Amino acid sequence: MNHASDQSYAASRHAALSPLALQLLRVRETVLTSWANAVQLVIPPARMLYEPLLIDTLPAFFDNLVQSLSPDYPRGTPDRGNNIAAVHGDERARLTRYAPGDVVREYQLFRNVLLAVCVADGIALQPSDIATINDIVDASVQDALAAYVRRQSDQRERYVMALAHDIRNPLQNIGMAAQLIQAHRPAPEVRSLAERITTNVAATDTLIREILDDASACRADQATIDFTQLDMLALARDVATSVPGERVTVSGAPVTGFWSAPHLRRALANLLANAVKYGDGGEVAVQVGSTHGTVLVSVHNGGPPIPPDRLDQVMQPFQRGAAGDGWGLGLHFVRRIAECHAGSVTLDSSAERGTTVVMDMPVDPRPVLGASAP
Repeated sequence: MNHASDQSYAASRHAALSPLALQLLRVRETVLTSWANAVQLVIPPARMLYEPLLIDTLPAFFDNLVQSLSPDYPRGTPDRGNNIAAVHGDERARLTRYAPGDVVREYQLFRNVLLAVCVADGIALQPSDIATINDIVDASVQDALAAYVRRQSDQRERYVMALAHDIRNPLQNIGMAAQLIQAHRPAPEVRSLAERITTNVAATDTLIREILDDASACRADQATIDFTQLDMLALARDVATSVPGERVTVSGAPVTGFWSAPHLRRALANLLANAVKYGDGGEVAVQVGSTHGTVLVSVHNGGPPIPPDRLDQVMQPFQRGAAGDGWGLGLHFVRRIAECHAGSVTLDSSAERGTTVVMDMPVDPRPVLGASAP
């Protein structure tokens, strides 16, 4: 199965891959397995990771890199038309005990392993090929670290939000006590102190309220997930029938896992609605597959691409699409549902390849989330 972030398009353009790219695809599993072993050897926090979490977006990263080594394939170097590396950095901050240096080290190990496998298998890399690999890895390190820092900042903000919320109750008790003191007509100096307490409590409460208002914007508690066993391909086909006409095609292989059917149904419905709304009126292709204990669900449509500088923005709440209407909660909701399944959502978009959204989640996220079996 193709694991690139433009899955449906890539499947139709397999012939555009260079001989070098085809050689590299044949050693994909060797590279990924060797990389995983090296990461667990060198990076201590990686030794405790569940395999789907350890592999993460590396299969897609590998296939994207292979495409970039094909002159006839429409993927630039470095390619800014996807957020694969950013999603990887975000997950490392969100779901692991990685330090920033560990994220950098992962990409360095990937480059070392890839070059070593090429030497061992007699795959000849030209200086220009090595330069392309270096450019892609370096750009990916930057994107992954930026996303890691953003997520860390987000987590600190959540901590501040919780702390501010907890402080309000004792603060309100202090304010009520000061008001009671004033109500009993105390001596002037006591009244003055009580008034100062009341004034400072009010000022502090205003500050806390502003912090909470700012930090809680567009946030909600993590959705309550009830995991049940289901077949993702069957679910995708069922959701596709809700789209009017016969524009949606669903392909792939059955993948049975433990997820929340109601949440994933809504997430898929959102993805299909976006593909229909912002596509070119042509076919919307859904593909289901799996790799390394992870399910991959991609939705592809043609039409105007998402500008590279908007790839991260469209995943945020209240971001409008190209049509300028709607509140932009669709992709943000999809992302939250994927995250509630210990997964992520990647975007790949260009004028040549169209737009592909991929949800990837562990086939069984319960070990990561600490959920019990149904």
